[in-house]
Amino acid sequence: TLICNHEGGLADCKTQAVCDKCKQYYGELKPHIPHDTVIAGENGHWYDCENCGADLDFEEHNYKTEWSHDEEWHWHECEKCGFTNDLVGHNPGEDDGDCTTAITCTDCGRITTEAKAAHTPTADDGDCTTDILCSFCGGVTAKGASAHTGGTATCKAKAKCSVCGKEYGDPAPHADGNSDGKCDTCGVQLTPVETEPVTEPVTEPVTEPVTEPVTEPVTEPVTEPVTEPVTEPVTEPVTEPVTEPVTEPVTEPVTEPVTKPVTEPVTEPVTEPVTKPAATTPPPSTDKGESSGCYATVGGLIMVVPTILAAVYVARKREGE
Repeated sequence: TLICNHEGGLADCKTQAVCDKCKQYYGELKPHIPHDTVIAGENGHWYDCENCGADLDFEEHNYKTEWSHDEEWHWHECEKCGFTNDLVGHNPGEDDGDCTTAITCTDCGRITTEAKAAHTPTADDGDCTTDILCSFCGGVTAKGASAHTGGTATCKAKAKCSVCGKEYGDPAPHADGNSDGKCDTCGVQLTPVETEPVTEPVTEPVTEPVTEPVTEPVTEPVTEPVTEPVTEPVTEPVTEPVTEPVTEPVTEPVTEPVTKPVTEPVTEPVTEPVTKPAATTPPPSTDKGESSGCYATVGGLIMVVPTILAAVYVARKREGE
């Protein structure tokens, strides 16, 4: 049996080399050729063999302590393969109110709000004591003075600031440099002009009398006394002596009833009784002719008197009504 000195052929990581003479495999396998790119998985990372694709050099991840981040997220990376872990969103820090200061994530330090290059000042109001603020964030861009300064105040106007021209403070008091009793600047009278005091009359306070309430007296009903009829004596007429006693009948006057008024008591009229003339017996006369004529005259008078009395009574009655 001949012994072949193998030669030729190419071996790799999977197959030995084939001898060119005897066509037999010989020699050892070649080592794997790892790929340049690392392959990462959940549990670790490794390399692929360029020839056979076998997994080579497997290792567990080794994460960095510092955070990796982008605009929205931050995480921890494996130092070798870059595999990410602990992926979370940014947590912006507190805004300090200054638009020229950036706001950063409190976990990874990533800037979440960019800072402005400078403040944008508002318009100046012309008062040097007023701060000028940023129109975006309200921060002070120019600090105002603590107080106005300069200028001279008079009794007519306040002092004007020498920086901004604004009036400030109070007017100055009046001044009487020439002692004429008037202000040197405005001419107002400072010393009062002496005038005779006017004495106002003292008016005594008027005390209103206290009026006591008037109590109306209670009027008792007045009872009118009943007047008894008064009988007036009737003067007997003078009877001339006649020769023959002739007694003429006398007609008594009729008394009409008196109606009392409703509202006022009426005193009944006094009815005057008529006394019949007494029959007088004339003395005897020797001359019958003269005695007859005289008796006739007296008898007529006796007849007229009752009529007159009746007329007087009726007249008085009407006056009483």
